[in-house]
Amino acid sequence: MAKSKSSLFTEKSISTIASVARLALSAGESVFPEILKLCAELTEADSGNILILDKDSQTLKIVASERKGNSGELIQTEIPISAGITGRSARTKMVQYVPNVVYDSDYYRFEGTISKSEVAVPLIADERLMGVLNLESAKANNFTLEQIQVLELLSSILATALRRSELQRQDSELTESRKDSKKPVAFVLMPFRDPFNKYYRAIIKPAIEEADMQSLRVDEIFGPTEIVKDIWKAIGNAEIIIAELTTRNPNVMYELGLSHAIGKPVIMLSQNIDDVPFDLRSLRCILYDTVEPNWAEQLKLSILKSIKAVKTGNTIEPNFLQINKT
Repeated sequence: MAKSKSSLFTEKSISTIASVARLALSAGESVFPEILKLCAELTEADSGNILILDKDSQTLKIVASERKGNSGELIQTEIPISAGITGRSARTKMVQYVPNVVYDSDYYRFEGTISKSEVAVPLIADERLMGVLNLESAKANNFTLEQIQVLELLSSILATALRRSELQRQDSELTESRKDSKKPVAFVLMPFRDPFNKYYRAIIKPAIEEADMQSLRVDEIFGPTEIVKDIWKAIGNAEIIIAELTTRNPNVMYELGLSHAIGKPVIMLSQNIDDVPFDLRSLRCILYDTVEPNWAEQLKLSILKSIKAVKTGNTIEPNFLQINKT
């Protein structure tokens, strides 16, 4: 159990909260070491880390580190999300306080630390895990209930700042990608989860941009309108539709139907021919196997060739997509 001294925040706690809130308004990660130092001083911790979740690798990247006598120097750069009390906090999205780490089989010793007690607080904003704040002490049962409550508040402030920075970065990237408004758009239909998010960033989007087109997914559209209206508008404005059919995602199938209904050229992708609806198997579909060597490079090349074929008109429109104008 955490030690309890008072139900009210002390003057030191209030001062720390104010300082962290002020620092959190600053942009970038440069203020993280100072925020971590304030948290360590408040709790009399001997060491600590601020870790940011890397969704692609499912690791927690250490962006700030505090060690007594070694402040700010990163001895270690990351840990797996599956490791330690810190990883458990990330996985459960809950505060993890261990009065004596000797009795916790999940304890993971960070390099350069000798600890007896540990507290890990998840950084959560908009129900999204942004990272974890981890503090450790050479004393058993070091952290008080008040300190843990303050750390939860500080973590909320830090997570909100991280989320705001993430949204600003995404908005900046989107603005940059749209500077050349004359570029035709390739609208990508696919599930919004890993590993498909990775495939989009590493393979599909680069192939589209190499074909001198603008890549767009519906989650890259920011605005107050209903998402269905955004999808319909994006399909209508796109020159080419790229549809990832693996897993037969219902939303993708619906959007694919809309695209075919208005005669848009569609490049279909799938890891399994069984995921391609029977009525569409007569159309060209790029099949890929993630087990094959160089599959990512080959998939990118196939997408690029297909885009160029559509742009040059070297494709035959299936009969059922031809609109009878008589």
